Amino acid sequence: MDYFEINFYALVALVAVGNFALAKTVELRRMWLVAGSVVFLASWNWPSALTAALNSVFVFGIGKTFLNGSHAKIKLAAGVASQILFLILVRVLVPSNVEAGYTAKFISFTYLIGASYIVLQHISYLVDVYRQLIPVESSLSRFLLYSLYFPKVLVGPIEGYAEFQARVERPVLEIQFVRATFWIALGAFKGLVIANRALEFYSLASSGYDAASKPFLFFWMTALMTTVTIYCDFSALVDIGRGVSLFFGIELTPNFNQPYFATSPIDYWRRWHITLGSWMKKYVFFPVLLMMRRARFGASISTPMSMNAATSIAIAATMLVVAAWHGFYAEIFVWALSWAALQSLQVFLVSHFGHRFKFESLPGRIFTGLLTFHASALIGLYTFHLLFFKREMPGLSAFTDAHTNQAIVEYRLLGLFVLLMIVIETYEKKNPSNQFYFVMALLLSLLVSMYMTGSSYLFYYMRL
Repeated sequence: MDYFEINFYALVALVAVGNFALAKTVELRRMWLVAGSVVFLASWNWPSALTAALNSVFVFGIGKTFLNGSHAKIKLAAGVASQILFLILVRVLVPSNVEAGYTAKFISFTYLIGASYIVLQHISYLVDVYRQLIPVESSLSRFLLYSLYFPKVLVGPIEGYAEFQARVERPVLEIQFVRATFWIALGAFKGLVIANRALEFYSLASSGYDAASKPFLFFWMTALMTTVTIYCDFSALVDIGRGVSLFFGIELTPNFNQPYFATSPIDYWRRWHITLGSWMKKYVFFPVLLMMRRARFGASISTPMSMNAATSIAIAATMLVVAAWHGFYAEIFVWALSWAALQSLQVFLVSHFGHRFKFESLPGRIFTGLLTFHASALIGLYTFHLLFFKREMPGLSAFTDAHTNQAIVEYRLLGLFVLLMIVIETYEKKNPSNQFYFVMALLLSLLVSMYMTGSSYLFYYMRL
């Protein structure tokens, strides 16, 4: 089952009823949520659920060894290495072809996605235990819930251990039906109405061209539509997971903050996949930067030039880790290094020219926002794939033609849907009343029923 199936919501309803019935018995309530999570994983195939559970028990056991303070660094290294190796093995076992209903011979494609998030959570738990930031977990059910909690197991967010457990132990058990329904409806609207339509644009527009005849506007629109697809497809699942978790009284960390309204490359990565960015900053960027400082990079790490160089190296290392976490293929590493170059350029310009490159005024923010949005579209995985790997270059002889114009006209409704999404997301940040959530949930549900096109394709994770 996935987030767009009736069976999934039947499971959610069953788990929610049990969750509230067991509200006064915390341990039974945790075990009930763990059982629901295992059923969700097993719905794809039982080896995935068994593999996930066994790996979580293994990490729990490694954590317990830290109670004996000896050889802590060796234990940490072994634990982190085991999770990296586990993720590599899962990716080897999962077929790369996902067109046949996400089926797999052993591990499901869905667990391939979920394992990426679970592994990062396991590593953060082990590192924080090693640093004595959190105590060693003594309850297996608490750890399993953190690891396998199904509203976040598929696409995050990547929760910190202490923060997540605090929300589980102090849930808001009053039924938050309206807010929960709103987030689920918004996710369905993004995934089934906007993302699918934006993805279909390429198929419709490209049908009338060979590789050498596509005009410039076709490539520009395709890049923008694919950018919209990736955001809506990914954030849709996050929104639905957030809504489902509210049915259990547990608030998940927001994972997006309108990233295409960012005013710089660094601001973009503060808004896109927020919990992944926070994880990478805490466990990759700052350790690498600290290592560069200790190594006294260049003549002196205190000089602007050497500090910029150290920061650029830390940014590049972080983006390469992000790339490896996504997968091992050429496009993703080109994508990562391009983003690293943009962020390093921003660091250099701000450090050398100060406020002149911060664009604090409204016109400046609009200009840098548009620049960042187009940069994200240009160095998107899909655009890189077309330009550098399929070598389909935009034609320079014509800006547009009748076929591309017709495709744009046929998808003009998509623009209105995107505008509606922007308005709803913007207003929601102002902590509106339940009336807003109620009306928007009804409106979005109606639009989904009228304009949905098929099911979600998990486009963000597909290698094109």
